[in-house]
Amino acid sequence: MAGIISFDVGGTTLRSGVVTNDGSVLGLESEPSPSYRAFPHLSSRELQAQVVATLVHRAEVLREQFPDLELTRAGVSIGAAVNAHTDTVAGRGPLWGPTGDDINLRAALTSADPSTSWNVVNDVTASL
Repeated sequence: MAGIISFDVGGTTLRSGVVTNDGSVLGLESEPSPSYRAFPHLSSRELQAQVVATLVHRAEVLREQFPDLELTRAGVSIGAAVNAHTDTVAGRGPLWGPTGDDINLRAALTSADPSTSWNVVNDVTASL
């Protein structure tokens, strides 16, 4: 059976789990988001690196937790503006701070974990 590793990255909380083909949600976890609100002393680049590292780590943990599932795809819903043409996530706001840098989050995740097909969308878009 296949599933999709799913993430909801907000300004205060990061949620992760697996959604299976039959719609079941497995391994749901919540943790503080590595965001400007939680770590105002870190630069936007440092926060972005922490988000990438956290998502890649959680994907590994979920694969280990559910070895019988084919988990090669991941969807990331993020509380920031996302340019669907360039995959660029806007650098300002509760995640990266008032003067943050933009990031191509999909490219950063793919570079860190090329075995996973990553998809990144704005959290409002993800709910449609």
